[in-house]
Amino acid sequence: MKYNIFIALTISILALGSLFTTPAHALSCLPVEMYLESVIGQDDVVIFTGTATKQNLETDYTSEVVTVSNVAQGYVESEVIVYHQKMKDWGYLCNAGPAPVAGKTGTYIATRDDSGKYNVSQRLETNDPLLAQVTTDLEKADITGELVEVTATDRANQILSTINDLFREIGILISEYRFWLSQK
Repeated sequence: MKYNIFIALTISILALGSLFTTPAHALSCLPVEMYLESVIGQDDVVIFTGTATKQNLETDYTSEVVTVSNVAQGYVESEVIVYHQKMKDWGYLCNAGPAPVAGKTGTYIATRDDSGKYNVSQRLETNDPLLAQVTTDLEKADITGELVEVTATDRANQILSTINDLFREIGILISEYRFWLSQK
C-alpha cells in the first residue's frame, strides 16, 4: 500500500511541476551583455582585437587567420587561427559568427582548449557599445592582456605534440574498447 501511495505522490508532483514550467528551446543563449560580464577574469577566456586575414568556410565551422593587434585579457599570439562553431540548423551558436569577409577588424572573445585551439564564443565589431563596459570591467578587476610572439615553427611543433598525445590516447581507448568487446 505504501508503495502505491509513493508512486501516486511522485506522479502528482511531476504532473504539477509540468504545469508551471516553461517549454524548453533547442538553443538557449545568455544575452551578450550578461555573457561578457561572466567572462571577465576567467583564466581560460581571452579577449583580443585582431584583423581576419583569411577565412575558411566549412560545413560545421569557420576558421579565420587573425593578426592580433591588442590583447585585453589573457595572452594571445600575434597571429592565430580561431574557430567559430557552426550548426547546420542554427548557424553560429549564440554568436554572430565571423566577419562577412576577410580584412575586417573585430574584438574576439574566445576560449583556448587543451590543444591550444581558439574557439570563438563572441566576435564584436570594434565600435560595438558593449566594448566600453568590457573595458571598464577589465580595469575594475585589474586585468590585463599580453601579446606574445610564437613562431610558425613553434606552433607547428605544439600541434604535432598534441597530435602525438591524441594518438596515444586513441591507443589507450582502443585497448579498453577491445577489453569491453571481449566481455560480451
